[in-house]
Amino acid sequence: MFSNFWIIPWSVKGNDQYQSSFVMFEEQVTKSYAENNPDKGRVLFETVDLTPEEEASILQAMRFVFI
Repeated sequence: MFSNFWIIPWSVKGNDQYQSSFVMFEEQVTKSYAENNPDKGRVLFETVDLTPEEEASILQAMRFVFI
């Protein structure tokens, strides 16, 4: 699905504690988010290449709702 994507640390607040997770975005989406949300912190991560099996495993494990 993705040839390259960025893995970005993402904090989710729950029960007064922050849990760190990882969210994957296509590179263009990531750059757009960073440009439009400068107050959200820096986005400085390398793109990574995954095999189809690795990608499927990570995508299957994701449980995020994007608003």
